[in-house]
Amino acid sequence: MVYWFERPFPLVPTPFAALPEGEKQNVCNEAATEMALAHNVLIRGLNSIYHQAPYVNPEDVQDFLGYAKNFVNVLTVHHDSEEDSFFPECERMAGQAGIMQNNVDQHQGFHDGLIRLQEYLTRALAGEEPYDGHRIVQLIDDFGNVLAQHLAEEVQCLLDLQRFGPEKMKGLAAALQAEGQSNIWKIGITEGIVFAFLGHDTTWENGLWAHFPPTPPGLKTLIMKGLYYWRSAWWKFSPCDQNFMPKPEPYAHA
Repeated sequence: MVYWFERPFPLVPTPFAALPEGEKQNVCNEAATEMALAHNVLIRGLNSIYHQAPYVNPEDVQDFLGYAKNFVNVLTVHHDSEEDSFFPECERMAGQAGIMQNNVDQHQGFHDGLIRLQEYLTRALAGEEPYDGHRIVQLIDDFGNVLAQHLAEEVQCLLDLQRFGPEKMKGLAAALQAEGQSNIWKIGITEGIVFAFLGHDTTWENGLWAHFPPTPPGLKTLIMKGLYYWRSAWWKFSPCDQNFMPKPEPYAHA
């Protein structure tokens, strides 16, 4: 079954799901799989904005704009931290400078389009420009395919690091975890964190990722049954519900 939030920009299959039955992950496969899951959160969020933007009722516009700005913020923080810390650490472990540069170049490929979307959302939220859902779709069309290609290719890039051997790359999982932890406060625990959690579908790949993201005991409950309500009006536009289950249809639709 293909859900409404899985198009037009396709989700990234996890490398783990492609392994032969019984084969264990190496550290690069594990990191690439975790990155695919994180990227799919972003893709579901983008698709949810794309589908709903033209159909938002006037009384819901401010909430939708607040929701949509989370996508821009989470994506920006994610890519900035990759460039600042994660990619350099990958190159340090591998002992080869420049191997992650293509990812940085790809970031630049959609940067300007993302900024234009951010600027429009900011102006519309401030009442400086009228809301136009079709404009949002057009702005996303300007960079969406380039972004989706990058999100898939970066996963493959991490998988390809296995050519340097498990001993060199043994710190990859820790580096990825450190990046994720450093981003929590940057994206906001009542905003970006909730946005990210609501972008994870536990039924994806036949339920393999029912326990993603890995969190300390009780944290998911705190976020989804507590912090969720700080901005609850935003989350009616999310692809998944508080139980990480896919919503059968978008809140705003024709």
